[in-house]
Amino acid sequence: MSALGMMNAALVQVPNEKAVIPVTNSTGGTSVGDVSAGSSAPLTAAAMDTTAPITTGDKVAAGFLTFAVLSGVLGGSVFMALES
Repeated sequence: MSALGMMNAALVQVPNEKAVIPVTNSTGGTSVGDVSAGSSAPLTAAAMDTTAPITTGDKVAAGFLTFAVLSGVLGGSVFMALES
């Protein structure tokens, strides 16, 4: 079954049944958020600032990767546009 078919089936109202309205924070929801979920340490500003400074080698590598991707896209486009 496709995703569109599933969503369509979920929208069908059953006769003689009252629709259940989703619960939100202002209508009785009790879920409490946790900003440090998934990390082993509490999320602080110091924990988020752990990236190393960008070096010249990083910039050169990014330039080579960018050139490789753009060359592949342009080369593939030219290859598809040429007649065989």
